[in-house]
Amino acid sequence: MDKINLLVKTLLIAALSVPIVAVTVISNSNSIANASTNTTETPSSLLLSNSSLPSASLVNETVTSSNNNSFVYASPTVQFKSLLNGVDRSCYTIPLYNLVHRPAALCYGLQLNELLKHPMNETQRDQLLKHPFTKNLVYAANFTKYFDQKFTPELRLKSQAQQVQELFASSPTAQKTNTTSNKCNPSLWNFMPLPGPPRFIMLNPCVTVSGNVSVVRFPADGDAVMALTLDKPYSNMVTVGNFNDKMKGGIWVELICQKPMNLTTVEPFKIGSCKGYNGPVFNLPKVGDHLTVTGTYIIDVREGGHAEIHPTSRVVRS
Repeated sequence: MDKINLLVKTLLIAALSVPIVAVTVISNSNSIANASTNTTETPSSLLLSNSSLPSASLVNETVTSSNNNSFVYASPTVQFKSLLNGVDRSCYTIPLYNLVHRPAALCYGLQLNELLKHPMNETQRDQLLKHPFTKNLVYAANFTKYFDQKFTPELRLKSQAQQVQELFASSPTAQKTNTTSNKCNPSLWNFMPLPGPPRFIMLNPCVTVSGNVSVVRFPADGDAVMALTLDKPYSNMVTVGNFNDKMKGGIWVELICQKPMNLTTVEPFKIGSCKGYNGPVFNLPKVGDHLTVTGTYIIDVREGGHAEIHPTSRVVRS
């Protein structure tokens, strides 16, 4: 445990000391037919691919808000080009709303890459809010099942320390302005089961964002989770995958190990992950609260490509 703490602290310090990454504005077409458009990507040395697990490319992009003020953090788009090799041709000819409900065995790579994109503008954001993908999240459950069949067995062969190391190595630390004054708690990674890529892709090891709570839930793993509708300076950080009936376009914030785990319904690989937890115990938020949250900005690939603040180190009502 001490070795993992030391490793994570070292990686976090190194990641936060990386110079700001210059980013390029990309015209991010929402057309399925244009899914293979050329883009600017990070050097492959930033992304580990030491196994048969798929590795990600990060498309660097910066968008300005409608009032021409820059967003606080850059929001690179994660894409898995290698997963497009097995996609059935029929998947390229249907609208996104139909695509996400096709069998993952046919369309997974294309489905995932489309959900991993960020909304292009306020018009697309409004459309996604009015017409979320599904009200029962069947598509996300299908993606999770497919991921677990294809990738989780190999990921489980890696030690916790190796997974954390690879997760930090995948981060571009693409931060436009180094405004984070409250440091994230590196010891929380000791209580994150299977944290490595490609389950999670880290976009920034420590960010501070604010917004209004629209959803609060308490899943079987003992975490407290919520959807945070981000204030304008951070609204570029969500992906298309955040626009479902559960998250309502908000970033998914996870406060780990806040309640007893339900051992009868929790996913088996999570059992025991909170043993010895010594992190923060929060005054749990309510729907309608306006919060300032500090934590790690990641993409949850396994459960459908949505953006998260996970783990969360600090929550302040504001």
